[in-house]
Amino acid sequence: MKTIIGFLLSLCAIGCSSLQTSDVTYSTLPQLLEQVSLPVLPRTVYANQWNLDTRMLIGTDGSVLAVYLENSSGDPLWDSLAIERIKLWKFSPATMSGTPVRVWIRQRISIRAETPLLIALAELVVNDKMLADSLYIVLSAGSNGEQFDSLVSLFSVAPSRAQLGKLGERDIHRYPPSVQLHLERLKINDFTPPLQIGSQFVIFKRMIAERQLQ
Repeated sequence: MKTIIGFLLSLCAIGCSSLQTSDVTYSTLPQLLEQVSLPVLPRTVYANQWNLDTRMLIGTDGSVLAVYLENSSGDPLWDSLAIERIKLWKFSPATMSGTPVRVWIRQRISIRAETPLLIALAELVVNDKMLADSLYIVLSAGSNGEQFDSLVSLFSVAPSRAQLGKLGERDIHRYPPSVQLHLERLKINDFTPPLQIGSQFVIFKRMIAERQLQ
């Protein structure tokens, strides 16, 4: 069964508090960190790929506070469901002089059907590249990353730290394409080099899925 994935094609800031064009200059603009699959395309869209034009209000924590569709699929129910799914997406926040700010963005999303690729993952997340590189060197010196759990417990800043970084099975299409390339090549018990996702650096480890242990 295929899921519907949205890939962000273009991004344009259009002001912090209105939908009017703004001359405000941002230090950084939002970047997609994780996405949730969209509903199956309705019959009104006769294509396996379709571009959806949106306007989104991104909060200071990177959450999607509001979504407006500038072109409809022709199916009001699909439009409504798509909006609710996009509100679950996670971005890095826009910043001005290093401070996170709310911003409206205009975004074109290329939507296409993809077969889910589920793999069991754990993550080690830090905010500093030098630290991430150092942890990667430590892991590389071990056997199949056997020190991964202890390093997660000591250094990870993600909520998953409470579960020693374990995320369970995830569809890798939820991550940006650059991250997907590393994850789809990952073998069980191997780990990625530090991957920048927004302002953070993540080392992923591929785990054995629970269903494979049964």
